Amino acid sequence: MTRIVHTGDMHFDSPFAALPASVARLRREELRGTFLRILDSVKSYRADILLISGDMFDSRFVTAETFSFLREGFAKISDTAVFVAPGNHDFLSENSLYKTVDFGRNVHIFGEDFESVEVGDAVVYGRGFGRRFAKESLLPSSFRHTGEKAGILLMHGDVGTESDYNPVSETLLSQTGLTYAAFGHIHSYSGIRNAGEVKYAYCGIPEGRHFDEEGICGFIQGEISPGNVNLSFVPSCKRQNITLEVDVSSLSSVESVLTKIRTMLEKDNLYKIILCGNISNVFFIDTDILQKELADACLYIKVKDNTRKTAIIEEESFLEKRFTDRLSGRNDAVGRMALQFGLEALRGQR
Repeated sequence: MTRIVHTGDMHFDSPFAALPASVARLRREELRGTFLRILDSVKSYRADILLISGDMFDSRFVTAETFSFLREGFAKISDTAVFVAPGNHDFLSENSLYKTVDFGRNVHIFGEDFESVEVGDAVVYGRGFGRRFAKESLLPSSFRHTGEKAGILLMHGDVGTESDYNPVSETLLSQTGLTYAAFGHIHSYSGIRNAGEVKYAYCGIPEGRHFDEEGICGFIQGEISPGNVNLSFVPSCKRQNITLEVDVSSLSSVESVLTKIRTMLEKDNLYKIILCGNISNVFFIDTDILQKELADACLYIKVKDNTRKTAIIEEESFLEKRFTDRLSGRNDAVGRMALQFGLEALRGQR
């Protein structure tokens, strides 16, 4: 029986470019903290093997500080064999960190050739990206795992689909005789899948960086032996990126919109709010104001207005009609806001 932890796609030093600079800096530091917690789990679980399935960092942005951080982290789990299969963002270029520095005695970086390493009751096979793209499968078609030990494959790539990033067919995978194949590249947990009798999975990412990396992120942990795979997903993320659609059809004031949104937010997370529904043509929504008012309710919020304007159907009072008529020619933002705020005041909503 072999205990493993499978993680990957950390993308250390990724710029988090869509976020304000201060939030981006915080998220880069929090990503490091999450990785340290994963290493703590490796140690407390007494894992025999840590599998890192590529894109550990972004080669364009990686710093010497990150290398020191990783080397120190791996040294803390010196009893665990660490394997890394470089991916398309940290591929084995001529000046790659993987080729120029030593990550520690317990760390093995898979090169551009398919190779294997025995660890206790398991054999770990792997191969790294040698360039940005890998249009042909990095898994040799003739490969077969034999013997009495569990066979583990570590790779970055796309299983079951045409791709420029190491396409691996499920048919080929099913013929390998492997026990478990640990993949990276897809940024969400896949669940434990079957290719014939071979189990495989994408671990996903430890922390989401964008709003297309939503929900709970984590890693895979468990035990394997020949013919037996007992793995589970372990949440690791400090925060979540969450997109919410908020129907404001029944609302007619900024305050009511703010109240509805606030009930949906949790302090630790990052949100993209998409306003939808039909609203009065005199109701002007200023997303900048909403973002400013909601800034203290969560780490970061972005509001997008996808509402549709409809004609006012409710009966207006005499004063409301006179006020609307006076501003009917003002189609600029200031005019629309004045109309909205004025009507809200007349209706006792301000």
